[in-house]
Amino acid sequence: MPLLTQTEQRRFEADILRRVFETLTDRIGRAEALKVIGEATRDVAREAGKALAEACDTTPNLPHFATVVNTWRSGRSLDIGKFEIGLDKMRVVIKRCAHIDAYRELGLPDDLACQLACVREEAFAEGYSTRLSFKRPTSICQDNKSCELIYTWK
Repeated sequence: MPLLTQTEQRRFEADILRRVFETLTDRIGRAEALKVIGEATRDVAREAGKALAEACDTTPNLPHFATVVNTWRSGRSLDIGKFEIGLDKMRVVIKRCAHIDAYRELGLPDDLACQLACVREEAFAEGYSTRLSFKRPTSICQDNKSCELIYTWK
């Protein structure tokens, strides 16, 4: 069985979660349904960050964390406009997000798409190391031309 690209996997998950979201919305309301989906998405991302840290040959560090950018580029999941890394800071500017494109093609509302895509990075960083903090000044999901992701190693 061929492996799915990250975007194909996210599209598959989104189709299922859209249905869960609709059911939850009917039962507990839209705001609470968004919270539930966001919490689940963050939990999955946190576990993935922890798995990346466990795969590190040494103690987790920013250069090792930065290897995740190669995964993001694979399958053209994200088009990276800028990638900068220093001793304690990594900055990534994403010009196109295939995940958001896929969610919009599926007809997902932007608030749900953001809960499936944009809440992942901070939780992923948390799972990787408590020394890593995250900031996102701009987001494609919120109709900006790019996403800027800033990771700082403390």
